[in-house]
Amino acid sequence: TDAYLCRSMLALTGYDRLAYDLGAAMMDVMAKRQNEQGYFPTLPESTWLSGDYGVGAGFYDTRFNTDLVQMLLDAYECYGLPRFRAALDRYIDFYTGYAASHHSVTSSGGWLVWDYDDASGGHRTHTSLNHQLSEALLLFHLADSLGRSDLTELGDRLLLAARNNFLYAFVNTPFIMLFGLIFVVMVNL
Repeated sequence: TDAYLCRSMLALTGYDRLAYDLGAAMMDVMAKRQNEQGYFPTLPESTWLSGDYGVGAGFYDTRFNTDLVQMLLDAYECYGLPRFRAALDRYIDFYTGYAASHHSVTSSGGWLVWDYDDASGGHRTHTSLNHQLSEALLLFHLADSLGRSDLTELGDRLLLAARNNFLYAFVNTPFIMLFGLIFVVMVNL
């Protein structure tokens, strides 16, 4: 929940001096939580992830990390602090390697990146389309902000996988389909 409090501060930085000052301090605290592998671990063990997939405490959660890294990008763009850029670069290094080794390939060559893992690595989990689409959107934001065309290519690969699974999502999970449809329309505007 700390990360989501940071989001509120960052949203107010242009309107309130206190939010501006606290936003930088709060994001600095969050950036220090990045581990050696380059991701931001969820510390408590999840009974569900441990039972179904063998994923232990300190696990990697794509959605939480995607949200936090988007906030780090916003903080970097707002404050221009090198420590935020360094945290972004460490995460990008982690994520590009993670995506390359923790995915399922779709019929058209897209990648469905697995949602969770822990420091021991190698836990094949599922891919949620809401996670997948959020990751793709973050990759496009990072590519635009940091001038990294390789991230656009990876985002395209994730989006291709989501498009491959469009009908499946609609038939099985209408809410995710609506989210995916909105995302695809926004990307193609």
